[in-house]
Amino acid sequence: SRIAHLCVALFIGAIYYFLNRFKKPSVSQSWSMIFGVFWGILWTMFVIAVIFGFGFMRIISLDTNLMAKILLYIPFFILNTFAEELIFRGIILSKLLQKFKPIVSIVISSFLFGIAHYSGMAYFGVVIVLNASLLGFILGILSVRYGTFLASFGFHFTSNYLVNRLVSGNGALLVVQGKVPVFVQVLLPGIFLTGLFIYFYKTYVKANNISFD
Repeated sequence: SRIAHLCVALFIGAIYYFLNRFKKPSVSQSWSMIFGVFWGILWTMFVIAVIFGFGFMRIISLDTNLMAKILLYIPFFILNTFAEELIFRGIILSKLLQKFKPIVSIVISSFLFGIAHYSGMAYFGVVIVLNASLLGFILGILSVRYGTFLASFGFHFTSNYLVNRLVSGNGALLVVQGKVPVFVQVLLPGIFLTGLFIYFYKTYVKANNISFD
């Protein structure tokens, strides 16, 4: 579809611009949330490009009441994502970093983040835990890289809000049909996480001789 092609083009263009413009980023904590929002937008475009581009879902219609859809639930998403990031990255991850190396701290906090999302359903619940754990790893990397949970909050809020308001949840902008396979739901954050880790390792960890393991 045209939307999928547009998202792919924007995704590739944004990645190319970012990697060339900010190969060795030096940011203060005041900018961390902006960078988190940027990565959240990239993640959203990546997800939409895959689910529509590969035909897992298709658009049935477009809800024209755009402003209501944009503004709906903003306070809820802000409070929900801020609370989760404050607990899992602001408190738990920070405490773990005082005792363990970054990679160990991120793995533990990510697993706890995943467990917190367990739905109680045997098979599907495990899938949700795995999916949330992978996303938690992404959020942990952002928090450690930029030195504050505000970076992971920027990503978490942006990705949750955009995906929910665009293609899922009550009152989404796009009315869609179809279902994303379970393996794709797990594969998407895995691919994004791998790319994010490789990028930060080469441009930040390795470049500054930081022990990340």
